[in-house]
Amino acid sequence: MTQNNTELGKQLQKVSSGMKINGAGDGASEYAISEITGTVNVTAGQNIEIRQADPSTPLQDVYINGPKDGNANIWINGLNIENLQDASIIKFYETGNHLTIMGDNTIQYPSTTTNYNCAVVNAGKGLTLEGAGTLNIIDSGSASCAGIGTDEDDHTSLPNITINSGTYNISVSMDGAAIGTSVRSDVGNITINGGTLNLSSVTSAGIGGTGDTLRPDMTLNRRTSTGNITIGRNAVVTAHSEWSAGIGSGCMHGYTKGIKISKYATVSATSTYGEGIGRGVSGTVGSVDLA
Repeated sequence: MTQNNTELGKQLQKVSSGMKINGAGDGASEYAISEITGTVNVTAGQNIEIRQADPSTPLQDVYINGPKDGNANIWINGLNIENLQDASIIKFYETGNHLTIMGDNTIQYPSTTTNYNCAVVNAGKGLTLEGAGTLNIIDSGSASCAGIGTDEDDHTSLPNITINSGTYNISVSMDGAAIGTSVRSDVGNITINGGTLNLSSVTSAGIGGTGDTLRPDMTLNRRTSTGNITIGRNAVVTAHSEWSAGIGSGCMHGYTKGIKISKYATVSATSTYGEGIGRGVSGTVGSVDLA
């Protein structure tokens, strides 16, 4: 998993030296990953477009990692990746990261036997997403992790997550929020300024906190917290959960600081056993403002 393809190494050397590959637009260096397996390591301050020449066939176990010592601006274009290992498909570390969505992208955890604990897209300590494309995230494995957010047991990164534009279809089959926390983890503020979002999770929020199945052995050490959730006037959001809020806190003592939704936003939030906007089963929300 950690060994890079030889050709990728050559391409990254070109990128590091400032040379563009294949003449990518928008000021981004570019390379195709159609023949690459392993890990793509992006260096600090790099602007890079990662595209898949033939997205009709899923690539397995390709990992895109931002720098550990700075931020990165990454464009993704037409990716189709399946991750069979417990590791984020796209992982950021520090603050000030940007992910731009181009074309139609699908990244997923498909295994029904792997216990996934890492967010499909790890937001690091701060991530902004935008673009005119579509990002489909499918978390169908035995998972305790978010679609976009933090890894399980991460209480220190506290990323602020901002979405400005783009289309996001995110489905989590078990214990992570579509956008927000994984089990026993926290996030900072989640701001949806625009874009079209279709989000669902079983035990966790569409946007917000994480829950778990309501087992008798559940204890407060699984509590998760979310900062303020803000949805702006240009957003179109559909969010559903079974046990947590559609938008808000997770179940089993999850906490969300506050929720503010513009009256001009288009929002449909539902929950089978919790509140559509507000609290999951046994969850807590500081305030709800439908401005």
